[in-house]
Amino acid sequence: LLALVDLVDGVLTGYFADDLEAMQADALVVRELLFSAHPALVERLESLGVECTCVVPQYLMCAFVNSLPWEAVLRVWDVLLFTQDRGVLFRIIMALFADNAKALAKAGGAGEALQVIQSMAARAFDASALVDHALGLTLDAARVATLREECAERVASPLAFASLRGDPASIATKDMLTKAVRQELKDRGLDSIGKPWACLLYTSDAADEG
Repeated sequence: LLALVDLVDGVLTGYFADDLEAMQADALVVRELLFSAHPALVERLESLGVECTCVVPQYLMCAFVNSLPWEAVLRVWDVLLFTQDRGVLFRIIMALFADNAKALAKAGGAGEALQVIQSMAARAFDASALVDHALGLTLDAARVATLREECAERVASPLAFASLRGDPASIATKDMLTKAVRQELKDRGLDSIGKPWACLLYTSDAADEG
């Protein structure tokens, strides 16, 4: 329980605020990091009408607890609690996309691409390989810090999610984004705003009931 408190109140500080701004800002940071690492892939997905970060809010808010196989979740949490840096979550997301880049590039349409994106975490059975890949990625801490500041300012503005690359198609109002994330959590049975424990304990509770 103490580890859970440390994770929610320490590592994921601000993620469960009513406005969700900290999580939204980090989701946008991830989008920009993915574009830097895989520009052609991100552009192709966007041409198919697929937002590459459609699963990122769930990954961030639940720290992968309901996405990765349980062994991988424990490995990720070990690193998170040791480093006290939620940038570890960014690395895991980037590693997942890198591991599935070929499958995404071959996707024949939006449906196939979404299927790959939505299932890639569940298929990460080799926990050691995933974590080793993630920690081996080059991630400029100074650039991440700068992106966080820029994205936090952008999310706090009335027009929140214009891409840092200036893509007008990415613009959405802050209220629209907040409602969308809330609806996504509700649809998945993780309607935990104000109750962060429910989000993180969902998988274990469901397993106990089974």
